Amino acid sequence: MSRSEFAKATKKAAFARCCRPDGIPKCEECGQLLRAGRFQYDHDKADGLGGDNSLENCMVLCSGSKTSCHSLKTEQHDKPLMQKADNMRDAHLGLTRKKVKIKQPPKTRREPRSLASNLPPLPKLSLYRDAS
Repeated sequence: MSRSEFAKATKKAAFARCCRPDGIPKCEECGQLLRAGRFQYDHDKADGLGGDNSLENCMVLCSGSKTSCHSLKTEQHDKPLMQKADNMRDAHLGLTRKKVKIKQPPKTRREPRSLASNLPPLPKLSLYRDAS
């Protein structure tokens, strides 16, 4: 399935929606001020999971670092869901390999070692003293 982009009119409307009343744009997720070239138009419901290119599904998110909203959403939310969908589709089509359990040799029981056999015998002590 090919990835689809938002229309120019949708991007303009989403950008206008993310602007504060004074006209300064902010991230729709965390509220951080957006700089030129440091934001992305992202699908709220991922395109690969059936999300459309409507204004309601378009989010303006900060980007440019590994801790940005766009990176975190993509890595922690979208990719795992799309991977799961791909795995389910492959399983449905019979494209997955069956997991084979590796047989291991049976465990042999060893006799526990006795510590007493390795030690010299203790000397015999009398329990009572002679009263003489």
